[in-house]
Amino acid sequence: MLWNGLEAVRVVAVALLPVMPTVATQILAAIGVREAPTSLDALTWGGLPGGAEVPERPALFPRIDKKAYLASIAPEAEPLAAVGQDGNKEEEASDEGLIDFEQFMATELKVATVRAAEVIPKSKKLLKLTVELGEEVRTVVAGIASQYQPEDLVGRQVVVVANLKPAKLMGVRSQGMVLAASVDGAPILLRPDRTVPSGTRAQ
Repeated sequence: MLWNGLEAVRVVAVALLPVMPTVATQILAAIGVREAPTSLDALTWGGLPGGAEVPERPALFPRIDKKAYLASIAPEAEPLAAVGQDGNKEEEASDEGLIDFEQFMATELKVATVRAAEVIPKSKKLLKLTVELGEEVRTVVAGIASQYQPEDLVGRQVVVVANLKPAKLMGVRSQGMVLAASVDGAPILLRPDRTVPSGTRAQ
């Protein structure tokens, strides 16, 4: 049984030789084949010699240390500092309130298409939106009624926070949050400058 498994590995490695010669050669060496074959005849079953010594070798595809990799491509910069007229640093800028890259990537911002919109009774600010996120349809409550009429929103694309915990607003369960800029207290919806597939992630 073990020999059959190693023989299957050998055949696959031989087939990989034309496209991955280095890796395929390492695989063959790991199962006791000292010299890589030069003929397609090596694809014939039964080419692995019995009793071949299998040497101990390091992993072919070692797991990447995520933190070390990120540090190697984006090393931490020195804290920014104010510079006086004499060119000397006056004081180091504080990073209080800032988030790191991993925290940012944890937020899923996606483009959604509004399929229906309606006023929420007894509310002057909230609209109930039915939005399409790819193959998923959600209900999202947005405080944009002062600037947008429900009928004007149907078919429009918006950007939503897709992995926000649901919350109940005026009795309606909201499954996300629509992003908008605030200009003098008035909400201005954020949207892509051209139509993209619903559910596309914003980066």
